[in-house]
Amino acid sequence: MLTVLSGKAGNAWFEVLASIVTTVHEPQFLPITWEFDKAKRKARVRVQGFFETQSAPLKIPATNDEQQVIVRMPSGMEYKEFQVAQSVVLTGTGAIKFDYQNTHSSLADVEHTHQGLKA
Repeated sequence: MLTVLSGKAGNAWFEVLASIVTTVHEPQFLPITWEFDKAKRKARVRVQGFFETQSAPLKIPATNDEQQVIVRMPSGMEYKEFQVAQSVVLTGTGAIKFDYQNTHSSLADVEHTHQGLKA
């Protein structure tokens, strides 16, 4: 994983990430809680003691109805299509601390290889 994130395994997207990440912490091998439903625009990832993010559908303020927004980027480097959602929880409690609510979230199916984005 460290080789991939260093950009040394190929894939322009990881080379970009490696060029902007200035601090790399030691890897942690911990249980990950993962829930993902792109069609419903709901997701949750949690690593106890390090971070948690929870995504939910956008809501129309006047009616509280769920809003569906799909963005397509045919030449995208990170992904080609994503569902726009909101991060109702976005918290870092490990070495990197942050706490945001009701910010942007993107939900996408992706497959990256050393040659680049496949899906």
